[in-house]
Amino acid sequence: MKNVIWLYLFICISTLGLKANDLQITNLSFSDVNNTITFDVQWDNSWHDATGNFHDAVWVFVKYRTPGSQWKHANILFSGTPPTGMSIVTPVDRKGAFIRRSTQGLGNVAAGTYKFNIINSLGVNPSFKVFGVEMV
Repeated sequence: MKNVIWLYLFICISTLGLKANDLQITNLSFSDVNNTITFDVQWDNSWHDATGNFHDAVWVFVKYRTPGSQWKHANILFSGTPPTGMSIVTPVDRKGAFIRRSTQGLGNVAAGTYKFNIINSLGVNPSFKVFGVEMV
């Protein structure tokens, strides 16, 4: 009986996670004055349950390169204040960050602006790409 209950819970949670979609990362800009990268993130069908134990999130990470070199992984550290209703979780290795709802809710996440400091030594005229993966 326990296995059936766990299977049912797994299916319910998995179904919720499958609905998140349409991740958009736009308006990328970089300031070489203080090595900050700024961009907007939005996605549809986000959710965060009442217990706080289950939610979706977007994992964002940054790649950079100087002209003629290979793409490298940027180490990032969130700076600033997250948009209302959102939170940022940055792992110790700083290879990316989770963007998620901070409270219970369901629905689309409107475009919000996020600013991160780049910890790496970047070199001259760096180019950037920001990637995101929707996760549960």
